[in-house]
Amino acid sequence: MEIFEIHEVLRDINNVYKVYSFPRLMKVTVFIERMNKKIDIDAFSISDIFKKINIDQNTVLVTRNNELLIENDELCENDEIKLLSVISGG
Repeated sequence: MEIFEIHEVLRDINNVYKVYSFPRLMKVTVFIERMNKKIDIDAFSISDIFKKINIDQNTVLVTRNNELLIENDELCENDEIKLLSVISGG
């Protein structure tokens, strides 16, 4: 699986070519428990999902195939991600 794609090849001031690559966006399905809603999104990491759907990462647990994920985990094409609400009480 190729997780990087080339976006730009540029020449610097010394006439040296440099290749810039960025993580490849993956199509994933995200289930947001508190809204009981599934959405399809293009993202490359869990933190990217949080930014794109504007959810505070401290309010949810993130799982894929019943395994807990952390903010920097990379995604794979067609992943099904669940954002489970954190519930606390006193």
